[in-house]
Amino acid sequence: MTANSLNSIPWARTKKFIFLFFFIYFVWHFLFSPDLYVMMFGYNESVFNWFDKFYMPIGLWLNDYILHFAFDKETFQPESVIDFSEHLFFILASLLIASIWFFLDRKRKSYNDLHFWLTILLRLALSIITVGYGIEKLIPVQMPTPNLYQLTNSLGNQKWVTMAITWSRENLSNV
Repeated sequence: MTANSLNSIPWARTKKFIFLFFFIYFVWHFLFSPDLYVMMFGYNESVFNWFDKFYMPIGLWLNDYILHFAFDKETFQPESVIDFSEHLFFILASLLIASIWFFLDRKRKSYNDLHFWLTILLRLALSIITVGYGIEKLIPVQMPTPNLYQLTNSLGNQKWVTMAITWSRENLSNV
């Protein structure tokens, strides 16, 4: 088969809808989530604050009215509740946008060009994430080795937050 004959093959309706859903989900997730920006440019509190202005009210609303997970609104613990709500919002919004797009663009036979650009976006994003993960493993910033004072002090006297103790334990278990 040649490239021109592949472009002329019409896609099934379910394939078009599933592709539109994943296309919207991945583009939205990579462009409108702070995770990729952190991997590309490093951690920046202002980036997270900018995204939180939009996603925090949506995540809190989803948790209050749909999910009902145990969640402390003062300390935002556990943090995974907001992350889960954010991903649920991405999924629901992607389903809605894909449904509208599918309905408005019924006559299109295939999305080969969008498939090409989605493949490029996924390769680029996964390569950034993979390289960032490798650098984080080479330079232990998230899980630094505890110093002598932290190791000899009683656990009740620690002024660490819970996650700092967890990361220190993780780093020591790798040694």
